[in-house]
Amino acid sequence: MVVSVDGVPQQTFTEPAAVEGAYTLRSINVTAFANNAPHAILFAYNGPTTGTASFVIDDVELVSCTALPVELLAFSIAD
Repeated sequence: MVVSVDGVPQQTFTEPAAVEGAYTLRSINVTAFANNAPHAILFAYNGPTTGTASFVIDDVELVSCTALPVELLAFSIAD
């Protein structure tokens, strides 16, 4: 899965080979974008197979951000 801000990839997370037994927190530092301007965050997943994915995205949050709210403009999941 690739997480991009304003069309620029910020972090890539490789899908685990097997389903993880417990929740795994993954974080990205987006401090460089805290400039009071609007930004687009994209979570893009392209799976290695046509089977079931091992990724679930939930509890997305921005912590300690004093800039304007960020809108989630796009989210895509593709096999």
